[in-house]
Amino acid sequence: MNELQYNSEKWPTPQSFGVGLFTDFRLYWEALEIANSLSIFSIDDIMEQLPHRVKGLLYVEGFKRRAYQDLIRELSQYKFIEKVSNILYKNTNAGSEILFLYKNNPSKAISLLLEKMQSVFVTPAWFINRLWELNSTGQGQIVIPTPIKDWKSKPRLWNDHLWTKELEIISKETYNKINKVLPNSFPVSIDKWILELKSEYERAGSLKPRRSLSSEEIKKVNYNPRSRLSMAMKNVAVKILFSRLNPLTKEYDFSNNRAQLTHRAFTVWCPRLEEFGLLMYTDYKPEIPGRLVFPTSVFKKPQTYSNYECIDTLRNPQGEVLYVYNPSWEQIRNQFFHTLQDTYDYFYNIQRIIYISLQDIRDEVCRVLRINTKLFDIFLKKTYEDSLKKILPISISLETDLRQDMKVQLNRRGVYINGILYTLIAIKPF
Repeated sequence: MNELQYNSEKWPTPQSFGVGLFTDFRLYWEALEIANSLSIFSIDDIMEQLPHRVKGLLYVEGFKRRAYQDLIRELSQYKFIEKVSNILYKNTNAGSEILFLYKNNPSKAISLLLEKMQSVFVTPAWFINRLWELNSTGQGQIVIPTPIKDWKSKPRLWNDHLWTKELEIISKETYNKINKVLPNSFPVSIDKWILELKSEYERAGSLKPRRSLSSEEIKKVNYNPRSRLSMAMKNVAVKILFSRLNPLTKEYDFSNNRAQLTHRAFTVWCPRLEEFGLLMYTDYKPEIPGRLVFPTSVFKKPQTYSNYECIDTLRNPQGEVLYVYNPSWEQIRNQFFHTLQDTYDYFYNIQRIIYISLQDIRDEVCRVLRINTKLFDIFLKKTYEDSLKKILPISISLETDLRQDMKVQLNRRGVYINGILYTLIAIKPF
């Protein structure tokens, strides 16, 4: 991919700053289906019917009313539904049209949804652009740190929230580990990192664990320093790297005071943009303490590029258009096979078990090849078929360790071949 050049031009003002705290797009389609079946509906109608429609496909039992309110709000912002009173809504022609489109041409419906999401939030294009700005030499890969994995902390009393030498050592070791394995993937100075962490860690300790507790009860509450430091690291990293204040230019990306991207919103946008095929992320790269995020798309001057799909509705302030890396099977066949084999061997040498997490394999193959999850599913299916035909010098076994009613792991997309979810892979030579 080409490196992205940046200048100080501004992004358009978003229509909305608060994104709904849900990630699976099926919620949109099922809610629109409910809306389409009712002339008038309320949020209570959605809350009553939606869980039954997605049972076994999507975890919604833990949804609170706020999540359903967010869903209704977004559908309104996209003009797929409209208000008829303070509590009642109805479907719009646009809502009926995109639902029909989804049933007949899902990829076009997803593209239209991306266009709507971009017009309301501006985040999709801005997020990808920021990744490239932060680490153009490393093709946009960025890490949001969590404490090194072998650190085990001892419980402390809630009010014992002072920053210690141990916390500083762990924070520095985490910082050094990330930048040793993936140079430039956490472009923050060590001094700023420690200073901001100390402030955030102590701030978290000054809050109440639960509102109902008295001052005397709080004194007896314990907390896990690892959990608190982990949350502090994530909050600080997102605040620095994805602030409306560009960390490179020290200028605001937006002409207005756009709300900050919080860590909570960050965790929503990662799977959303992954579903659109614009980026990949993983919390499971063995050498990296934290979440690794990398784009599978790049902004380029508008023209035809081999192996890239144009997303014309997403542009940066310089007028460059977003292109998703989209190689053909013929072009990537050998490279995909060898990367799949090498990645499996890498995990096998660490774990010494035959069946390896297919999601872990998927994430690393996508990182190396810079392809999105949908392409991985397609290419794995073709590689699997080649192995069955004995075209390849290996045999591939695919299995699942999830029951049919436990299909989706929260915030981590599964690997599907012919509509079947697989979670384990074994590769053996003939």
